[in-house]
Amino acid sequence: MNPVPIRTILSEAVRTLESHSDTPRLDVEILLSHAMGISRAALLARLTDPLDDPGILDRFTRMVRRRQTGEPVMYIVGETDFYGQTFRVRPPVLIPRPETELLVSAALEFLAQRRAESPRVLDLCTGSGCVLLTIKHHCPNCLGAGVDISPAAIALARENAERLGQEVTLLTGDLFEPPELRALAPFDVITANPPYVAFPEWSGLPPDIRLYEDPGALLGGADGLAIIRRILRDAPPWLTSGGLLALELGENQYPVARAFAESAGFTDIRAIHDLAGTERILTSLKR
Repeated sequence: MNPVPIRTILSEAVRTLESHSDTPRLDVEILLSHAMGISRAALLARLTDPLDDPGILDRFTRMVRRRQTGEPVMYIVGETDFYGQTFRVRPPVLIPRPETELLVSAALEFLAQRRAESPRVLDLCTGSGCVLLTIKHHCPNCLGAGVDISPAAIALARENAERLGQEVTLLTGDLFEPPELRALAPFDVITANPPYVAFPEWSGLPPDIRLYEDPGALLGGADGLAIIRRILRDAPPWLTSGGLLALELGENQYPVARAFAESAGFTDIRAIHDLAGTERILTSLKR
């Protein structure tokens, strides 16, 4: 039998996934490029090339079957790109989303303006460590700390830190509770991508989120704002004067979160919009 061109293999896999994914073409391109050990761009440059390696075809077929069950592509390949770096991911730790890059940009812009010699950065709900480690990559002189209530998340963040060669402090605990944080405070920047999905919204989330990602990293109480309230309430003593607090929010949460920030004494409260126009990031300064 003649070898089948890559284009044909992709097209057949797309048909397999059409009823299981909103992005079947993107999914199969990522999966096949991973199975071949090449970049997606390199794959797209070789669409007319034949593929007759049975090992690659078998790996690709098994990955497509996993995607058919609803497993997220990034869990299948075990990694994802975020702000120009590659991070390891695995269930149930939350997969970094593109909109979270706005959180990093806000922190880096503030640090560039502040020009502190050794700024201190705390990332709450750190998950895979993508926010903290990206800030550290672009601001090597900062002293970084990350906290997450999930031991699995902290273990993964440590893996990513070691793999990327970044020295940061990673602690398991509930927001500001780890006692080791006191020796590192106060912080010039506190970032957080906290759980912000409201309980009633859970059943409407896609199956690849509900069945594979940690509900503890997503659910934020009856209105989605339970953790956000706690952070805004408790953050001021942990910040330097004029320090930045930057939080990722869910859709339509900014007005209420802004009111919380005002009542907590923050000033210069602003919203950063994502590509869909959602007020995705709240930034505020300690008086």
